[in-house]
Amino acid sequence: MKIKLDQNLSQYLRDDFTALKHDVDTVFDQGLSGASDPEVLNAATSENRILPTLDTDFLKT
Repeated sequence: MKIKLDQNLSQYLRDDFTALKHDVDTVFDQGLSGASDPEVLNAATSENRILPTLDTDFLKT
């Protein structure tokens, strides 16, 4: 599974997902820390990654 971790999730999750053989990238890795929700979503979808987040108002205006 291809995963992109949002900036509000612990970067230590990378190790856990990697140990389970997932392909993990983070918002920090891509220099998207502080980027808008649409930018983060676009980056994840363009790479066919799921985007777990704790952002309760993700994409709400």
